[in-house]
Amino acid sequence: MTHSYIADLHRYADELDFRCTRNGMKKGLRALVRSSVIEGASFFLIAWSAYLHFKPASVFWIGVVLGVGFIPFLLNILFQELAFERRIRKIEKQLPDSLILFASFPAHTSYEQALALLTTSTPNPIREEWARVHQLIQKNGDVSSALDKFSEGMDSLTAKRSMQILRRGYLSGIPIQGALAGMAHDLLLHHAHSQERHATLLVEKYTLLLAGGILVPVLLGVMVGVVEKLPFNLVLDNAASHQELFHAALLAIQGYLFLYAALAGAFVGLQENARWKMSVYVVVLIPLAQFAYFLGRWWMHG
Repeated sequence: MTHSYIADLHRYADELDFRCTRNGMKKGLRALVRSSVIEGASFFLIAWSAYLHFKPASVFWIGVVLGVGFIPFLLNILFQELAFERRIRKIEKQLPDSLILFASFPAHTSYEQALALLTTSTPNPIREEWARVHQLIQKNGDVSSALDKFSEGMDSLTAKRSMQILRRGYLSGIPIQGALAGMAHDLLLHHAHSQERHATLLVEKYTLLLAGGILVPVLLGVMVGVVEKLPFNLVLDNAASHQELFHAALLAIQGYLFLYAALAGAFVGLQENARWKMSVYVVVLIPLAQFAYFLGRWWMHG
């Protein structure tokens, strides 16, 4: 079990390094770790200052202060994953135009010439992928394997099917202009429907994420801070028992925030049909919610 977990961790680290590089970070995962350490240290200093000022006598809050140092790392991972997925979606959106352009080339145009034209006639980020394929062909002379590299690391059935058509056309020598044009038309229709669905779900997604990670925790923290300022000793006869009840309510609020953040992250991940996203959302939202709640209380005491 341990070896399997370590192997999965190494595999994910390699995938994350690949995605960071594709997103424009030249040093890949090392650059992400370096920036996360700097940001994490800053977050920790802010949280530690708030803790010293507020001084909550709880091991839980010490854990929160220590945990916020990891928030930038988790957020950076989430950002890179989302940026990479956005890049793939953008490539998928640009792919039909590339296929139509490819289909418009004269029949005697070689694949190397066609790809060279695509590197100058298409926008980024798909231009970068065509340029990478073209460089591989110039380096190795193997068109078939170079086309396979186009969709490498992409969780995109659209890109893989498009490259399969190009590979089959190259290997068979049969003109594929008609097939490319037909596929481009189907992709355009598919993107039109998916864009409409994406716009419908986008508001719901970000509402859940903001509510679970920031808005609800901050509001609860502010409310708790207001209640803590009330003079229970002057108003109530049995202030000690009410204080115990108040501390029990605080624990219940922390548990509620934990569950709310976890459910919000899980729901958004399931909505996007991505298990890895569900895990990342949950891991990011839980400490973020507790930290936001902590800041809300601290602000009222400031």
